[in-house]
Amino acid sequence: MASLRTALSFCLLVALVPGRAAAVDLKLYNVIIESGRFEFDRSDEELLTEPPVGSGEARAVSAGRFRVWIYPDDITQARYGYFKYRLYVRETGSGPATPITLFTFQGTPVGTFEDQVAVVDFDVTAEGVKETGKIRLPIFGSTAPDALSSITTTDPVPVFLSTEKIIPVPFRNESKGLPVEVRSVRISPNDPGLWKPIAPMELVPFVLDPGASTAERVQIRLVPRTGSALASAMVPGGVERRDDTNKVNVEYATKGRSARE
Repeated sequence: MASLRTALSFCLLVALVPGRAAAVDLKLYNVIIESGRFEFDRSDEELLTEPPVGSGEARAVSAGRFRVWIYPDDITQARYGYFKYRLYVRETGSGPATPITLFTFQGTPVGTFEDQVAVVDFDVTAEGVKETGKIRLPIFGSTAPDALSSITTTDPVPVFLSTEKIIPVPFRNESKGLPVEVRSVRISPNDPGLWKPIAPMELVPFVLDPGASTAERVQIRLVPRTGSALASAMVPGGVERRDDTNKVNVEYATKGRSARE
């Protein structure tokens, strides 16, 4: 009977131990450019039980029998001058139950260079077999660029006291390699008493590709407070005109960076 109890215990132990997938390792190589480099250091890995749900189109490549991918929102700016990258690795051709490994990397800029898209070399290793590949990823300089510019003019825009005025605000993405997302706009008049509350007209966040510009996506609607505007315009002597300035603040972000104005 002692032998039977030992055998039963052994059988139960085997049944309760789940099978384990082969360990997968991912390495990203540093990017070397003329004026510096961008260093990748792996900080974490996690075995996922369900496929990730990402927003936007995934950037995916194959390396031998593995698929490596990343979503746009998986690249974020962290504190202390580095960036976080979350990449997924899965063996292809083994059915939907094949586990996915999530790797988190810390990206750190060294030197001075512009934000850009770079070709990053990588290795995937499993069961002693190494597969190599390349994936295009954005890398970031140590200083956030002034990626968004606006075309300004020194000539004032005439606004009649009895009617509203729609004014387009043109923008251009000065970045050579990364898109810019325009998220919100707020307007600050120099003299709020001259205008009814000012707001952008139905602004929907939008993305400007590198080097692209727009003249109509952001518009502001000015409605004068007629009485205040008349009083302001009545300058002693009656020959001079008083102009007002409206400051337009735009919240935007290069994809992967924190938002700024």
